[in-house]
Amino acid sequence: MDVLQGFLQQLITALAGTTGWIQSHLSAISTAIVTTFLVVFGDEINGFVKKQIRSSNFVIRPAAFVMLCVFGYGLLATAGTSAVRSLLLYFGGRYLPTHRDRRLRRDGYAGGAQEIPLIRQPGRPA
Repeated sequence: MDVLQGFLQQLITALAGTTGWIQSHLSAISTAIVTTFLVVFGDEINGFVKKQIRSSNFVIRPAAFVMLCVFGYGLLATAGTSAVRSLLLYFGGRYLPTHRDRRLRRDGYAGGAQEIPLIRQPGRPA
């Protein structure tokens, strides 16, 4: 168990340098994730909508496709980006060290796991 905690402590210390960079670019990262999913699954979404409006009038089919492309994908991208950003902030804030932890280590206050534990241990307060 001590070996695992030591390894995780070293991993968290190594990732601490990237935390500030990740959090400052979180909007771009979230947008990239959402747009990638829209590109990958866009054909399936178009196929689903096409099946739903197949029996509609000729004027309604292109209008529905234009509305899907203009408003549907825009709404999915906007709502999806904020949802993914919130999810990444939730996991990032919970599992990555914060700026405070880096500042304390840099100033020499967090010399070891006894002073400021980066890994929660069962039965000990956070």
